[in-house]
Amino acid sequence: MKKKSGIILAAVCAAILACSAIVPAQRNSNDKNVYQVIQKYRSYKGVESINIGPFIMKLARLTGTEEAKWVNRVAILSVEQCDARSKTINSIEDEMKQALVGYETFLEANEEDEKVKILVKSSKDAETILEMVIFAKETDELSVVAIKGNIPVSQIMEVAEMAEELD
Repeated sequence: MKKKSGIILAAVCAAILACSAIVPAQRNSNDKNVYQVIQKYRSYKGVESINIGPFIMKLARLTGTEEAKWVNRVAILSVEQCDARSKTINSIEDEMKQALVGYETFLEANEEDEKVKILVKSSKDAETILEMVIFAKETDELSVVAIKGNIPVSQIMEVAEMAEELD
């Protein structure tokens, strides 16, 4: 998991350099969004999930943490693969791909048997990220971190570090 965190941080750093290339995503009418997919699988055997909703994020803002001002919701889903769970991982991956239609690829990183993809939906002026999804797959593990809010592109590194602390 530490290896993945390092890749994610390196990926976000590289993505900051390419922020001007973000194109605002078009809204679409998906059957399920990312949060609904996470909600669906959270009770499956071997799946771990965390959902930090708007109420808890409002409480976090009281602490004065700068990053908490930009984030309204965080959801994390993680599953380790074994024979019994490989079907679950494949199903999650398929549903996530459909839920992520309309998101722009912010960054992709591949290293040996690990792939990390960061996707975003941004404001029309591309100065604010409205949603960010970090999708990481290793040979034996799948993790999804979904962040919703109004995150200034100029401050994306702080949000990535916050997500890493939760992982």
